[in-house]
Amino acid sequence: MELRNFRRDFKEAAASQVEKGHNRIRFALAGAILFSYLCSVPPALAVPPPLAQGPGGPILIVGTPSNPFSYYYAEILRAEGMNEFAAMDLADVTPSALAGFDIAILGQMPLTAAQATMFMNWVNGGGNLIAMRP
Repeated sequence: MELRNFRRDFKEAAASQVEKGHNRIRFALAGAILFSYLCSVPPALAVPPPLAQGPGGPILIVGTPSNPFSYYYAEILRAEGMNEFAAMDLADVTPSALAGFDIAILGQMPLTAAQATMFMNWVNGGGNLIAMRP
């Protein structure tokens, strides 16, 4: 069979995921499987998150859009080789959100009385707060 006829007569190429990162590709012609091939497929390259975002971990960086410098601690941690952190806007921080972290790095920003009490209660419960100012 010539290649041009093979292309025209080629009926099916099916790929199915066998397990994460591996695909089985079957080539069939006129309903008969010609060959089956198991291959590893590298994960698609994802767009990396912004530098102010972290993949998660025991450290929380608390920032505010009104002071963009408050998010620079994420870049500093990355530069030091530490990538186990999360970043959150002050407006989104709640006592239950804080409970999931061991350390909170608080950038320079004003706090309401309720926010100050929230951080104080978290520290009294065993949390570690680092208040930074550039």
